[in-house]
Amino acid sequence: MDIFLFVIIIVGISLIYAAYEKKKGIELKMKKMELETKKIELEIARMKQQDERINLDK
Repeated sequence: MDIFLFVIIIVGISLIYAAYEKKKGIELKMKKMELETKKIELEIARMKQQDERINLDK
C-alpha cells in the first residue's frame, strides 16, 4: 500500500510540474509575439516618417 501511495504522489507532482512548464512556455511565446508586434509597429512608424521626409523634400 505504501508503494502505491508513493507512486501516486510522484505521478501527481510530475503532472503538476508538466502543466507548470507548459504554462511558462505559452507565456514565453506570448511575450515573443508581443515583442515582434512592437518591432513591426516601430518599423511601420519609421517607414511613415521616412515617407513624410521624402514627400517634404519634393
